[in-house]
Amino acid sequence: MDSFFGYYDWLVVGLLGIFLLNVILNAVFFPSVKRRKVKSGRESRPKVSVMIPARNEGEQIERCLESLMAQTYSSMEIIVLDDCSEDNTAEIVNELGFSEAPSAARRLVKGQPLPKGWAGKPWACYQLSRQATGDFFLFVDADTVHHEASVESAVAMALKKQTHLLSVWPHQITLTWSEKLVIPMIYLLAQMWIPYWFLNIAQKSPKKYGFIPKRWWECWGSANGQYLLFTRDAYKQLGSHQLVKDHLVEDVAFGRAVTKRLPQGWRLLNADGHAVVECRMYHEFMEVWEGFTKNLRPAFEWRSVLFVVVGLVMAITLLLPFLWFVIRESPWLVSLQTQIILLIRLIPTVRFSTSWWSLLAHPFAVVLGMAIAINSWIACRRGQLSWKRRDYHWRPPAKPSKGGEKEASAS
Repeated sequence: MDSFFGYYDWLVVGLLGIFLLNVILNAVFFPSVKRRKVKSGRESRPKVSVMIPARNEGEQIERCLESLMAQTYSSMEIIVLDDCSEDNTAEIVNELGFSEAPSAARRLVKGQPLPKGWAGKPWACYQLSRQATGDFFLFVDADTVHHEASVESAVAMALKKQTHLLSVWPHQITLTWSEKLVIPMIYLLAQMWIPYWFLNIAQKSPKKYGFIPKRWWECWGSANGQYLLFTRDAYKQLGSHQLVKDHLVEDVAFGRAVTKRLPQGWRLLNADGHAVVECRMYHEFMEVWEGFTKNLRPAFEWRSVLFVVVGLVMAITLLLPFLWFVIRESPWLVSLQTQIILLIRLIPTVRFSTSWWSLLAHPFAVVLGMAIAINSWIACRRGQLSWKRRDYHWRPPAKPSKGGEKEASAS
């Protein structure tokens, strides 16, 4: 038994070391959107269509729209789609001066009923895109609040980096205990598993990395749907939201679609946007539970084995060392493991200004996250997911054939 734990402890130290290295490199090379000051007499700038899908967002859409209406970027239109809301979302948007006139710069669109084969948000965004006239398409969630230079700064970065898709990660506002524990885990998992630093390097000379399998590029793809800035041409070439029409985690699907094209010269950039935009995703425990249940298993699509493997690795590396620390005689390797874990947690906590409670109560955060993941697995196997008062009969899709991408249906 001692021999087993000896090998096991060194394995965990090795895995944690790899994760720590990736987290450090990501923290260093993960770019930030800087607030950009407007200068008088500037040349004409590309038009931006800012689009907000809104379903039952009466409690928060006013702050979002007021912050967008106060933007320093002058060449833009704001389009809101009322996605068959059952509350006063449309009334609030109207009161803010939005018009249903097709040519209005601040426009309210009445959403059509959800058709078979579509998930709610992709359908809403697709309808919005058909109304947009800009050179850039910016999709933001209704629970985001923007600094006045948000659009100005994001467009400047997109032009400078020549991105096809710029994904901005907002500063996450967390007030309740469940928000503080779980939401910082998004940043932790992304920074642990995805080599953003390498993707940024590879995009500068993509032909040098043609030996990397396409499926690897695809697995490294990610994006944050709270703030997605496409060039109009890239959005059209990808196939618009029709590409991800039945995806419940459409932002990750878009990230993968662009990353898969990196060897052909496409550019995807994920950037820290805490200086220009903030978001409060959920407001209570049941929203956290239901929201992440809807996201976790579907984010892996047909990759059921990968979902299980990631869950097991997370348990072995981030949770069990604390259990061994209590019930074993605390060998120095176990102490080293817990210290590496806390360092891994510390770096994204500081880098992205997430809640310190998730770090301080780390084992409880992991247990809660794993409980949600298990619930997501069960709900998907049963075909019982719900969000925004819509039910989705989602099941893991079949692996796409080489000739195309076969996806699951969500209705």
